[in-house]
Amino acid sequence: MPSGSRTVGVATGPAASLAALGVPTAPPGDVGRVLVPVDWQSVGLMSAPAAGAGAAMTITLPAPDVGHVYRVERIAVSTTLADSTTVATVYVGDPAPHNIADRTTDGDGGPVGDQNQPILVPGGVPLTIQWTGAGITAGAIAYARVQYTVCAIVTGRIGGS
Repeated sequence: MPSGSRTVGVATGPAASLAALGVPTAPPGDVGRVLVPVDWQSVGLMSAPAAGAGAAMTITLPAPDVGHVYRVERIAVSTTLADSTTVATVYVGDPAPHNIADRTTDGDGGPVGDQNQPILVPGGVPLTIQWTGAGITAGAIAYARVQYTVCAIVTGRIGGS
């Protein structure tokens, strides 16, 4: 058989059908994890006043407990600035390029995140929103409304007994 080819047998049932298509599936009896909603939250957050012109404004949603995740469905952002040239960037963790989860180039009123593509925040890791841009003036304040579901990570057996 040529390299990269495979023989596909007769599939029965949903898991077998997925396996026949090359989608990895767990054999019956293997341990799997699922997210179980345990709480729904909608919180308003506010930054400290910007320290100076062009200074970043940051808001942090405290990390979920270990064994839980936040499923962030929606974030709405705004500022006290008259100029909307700021960028609001959402990070899972500390502000760093490898932690970017979403962003809006309209840091004053643009929505970030949505229900179709939620942002998952693992236990022990904060959600950070940071506004940057030359239009930030001393004393400016940033606001965010974060809507999320707190989910417990439940481990169990998949199929079989």
